[in-house]
Amino acid sequence: MIYEVPSKGNDIPGLEDYLRAIRERWRLVIIVTLLVILAAVFFDRTRTLTYDAEARVVINPTIANSTNNSLASPKLEREAEVMASNAVAIRAAERLGDTTAFEILDDLEVRF
Repeated sequence: MIYEVPSKGNDIPGLEDYLRAIRERWRLVIIVTLLVILAAVFFDRTRTLTYDAEARVVINPTIANSTNNSLASPKLEREAEVMASNAVAIRAAERLGDTTAFEILDDLEVRF
């Protein structure tokens, strides 16, 4: 059963024509709507949650030699070790509650 626009002298369907088409196919409209809602709920419940975070740390360099005022480059290796340590990952996993420290360390990237 194909919907045909009644001929009223113009070829442009009006609001009444669209409403009539929806009334004639109300079952199909409801079924498609329910299927879309179920698909959205299924996708929402089965997807893996991912979190993305970025932190920036500003470290002020110390004066290496006070006589010539040359600035030493900051030693960031130790800070990177601390950020990527098991202790920090365990604390983060405890706060998140739904992940493990190993998963955090697998996805962790420390750059400087």
